[in-house]
This record gives sequence, C-alpha cells and structure tokens, in this order.
Amino acid sequence: MEFFIIIVGFMVAMFGSAMGAGGGFLLVPAMVALTDMSPSNIAGTSLLFVLCGKVTSWLGYHKMGLVDYKISRVFALPLLLGVFVGYSINRMLTMEQFSFGLGTMLAFMGLLVLTHHKLHIPSLPPHPMPVEGDLTDREGHHFHYSVGLRRSILVAFFVGIAVPLFGIGGSVLLVPLLITSFDVPEKVAVGTGQFVTLSAAAPGAFLFLTDAHISIDLALPLCLAAITGAFIGTRVGCKVETEVLRELMASTIMIAAIALIWRSVSG
Repeated sequence: MEFFIIIVGFMVAMFGSAMGAGGGFLLVPAMVALTDMSPSNIAGTSLLFVLCGKVTSWLGYHKMGLVDYKISRVFALPLLLGVFVGYSINRMLTMEQFSFGLGTMLAFMGLLVLTHHKLHIPSLPPHPMPVEGDLTDREGHHFHYSVGLRRSILVAFFVGIAVPLFGIGGSVLLVPLLITSFDVPEKVAVGTGQFVTLSAAAPGAFLFLTDAHISIDLALPLCLAAITGAFIGTRVGCKVETEVLRELMASTIMIAAIALIWRSVSG
C-alpha cells in the first residue's frame, strides 16, 4: 500500500506542479482513503512531501523568470501567522471533520476556477493601496499588474491557516485567487504562488516534525517522488495553454473535493 501511495505522490507532484499547486490537495485524499493515519500525521507527512516538490518547482519557475519577489513579500508575514493558527486547529480535528472541511474548501475553489467567477475580497477601509507588479520572463514576455495590499494580507492569513490545517501547500488556494481576484497573469500567478506558499509549507512541516506527526518511513520516499514529479511538471506546465491549465485545475480540485466529502458523510 505504501508503494502505491508513493506512485500516487509522483503523479500528483507532476500534475500539481504543472497546474501551479504542490499536489497536497490530491495526496491528502489518497492518504485518507488508503491509510489509517490521524489528521495530524496525514497533514504533517503531506506537508513534507509538498515542501520537497515546492522547492523544485520554485527553482524551475525562477529560472524562467516567472516569480515576482516584490509581490511575494506582501504575503509573507500574514501567511506565517496563519500557519500557527492552522496548526493549532488541526490537532483538534476528527477524521470526519478533517475530510469534510478540506472537501468543502476545495469544492468552493474548484467552482470558482471552473466558472471563471471573480471573488470579491473586501478591503477595510475600502481605499486602494496597490502594490505594482512588473515582470519580464526569460522569453521576453512582459507582464504588468497590481495587487491590493490589504486584500493580499487577508488572503495570505487564511491561506496560511489552510496549509497546516489540511496538509496542503496552499497554492491550490492562492493561485486561483491571484488569477481570478487579483488579475495576475496565469503563468506569473503559478510561479509566484509556488514561492509564496513555500514560506508556509516550510514552517508548517517543521511544526509537525517537532511533535513527531510525520511518518518518516513514508515521507522520505514521497519526497523523492515529489522532487522527480515536480521537475517534470514544471516544464510541462510552461508549455501548456493557460486555459487548459485552468480547466485541468478545476476538474482535479472538484474530483478531490467530492471524494473527501463522500468519505466524511459515509463514515
């Protein structure tokens, strides 16, 4: 069974990196279905897997010039604060609560991407404080965009909570929001999202590791699978049309959401 999970890990790292996600949102449902691990052990093991894949993906997108480090700094502190909140909540969850919560969140994000709906995220007070993004990739494509400071802080905090709460890397939340609500170009959102959520996955994995909530025997081969899969997925993702990536992300998110919700209500 562990060998099968490792194969799944390779596949989700490859597809996740191509879509701009770490793959944790696909690995966690597999671990819920195939193991008897607790929510904390699942989240901790998945985060270590996600961390290895994210480092590989980030380096790949960095070489392509698709990571905006200026925008990334806006998200850093609130993301880190959210990680500590999410970690504390995770330790109180039952498996049914864990599955239903992650499934519901993924279903919402999947519908958001599938319908191309722009989620309105309020700024309080409602005065714009834009942070300008200006990026030119290695192929000479120029991108210009802006993100609201207050909205970025709000989004980063809640993404930070979700990372250790459910054992996901956070890109599956952040990347769709960057695209639909902040109007960041898809490929920039993917590369930047990988770097931003790396700063949440690292402390999240460390917290679980210090409390012995990571299955090392499973996590180490999963990390190797994540590095290999992410290396391939990063190169595939940059060659695929953005609309295809959007539809692929929405479909896989919805499948994972349905599986988790069904598992939680069926016992």
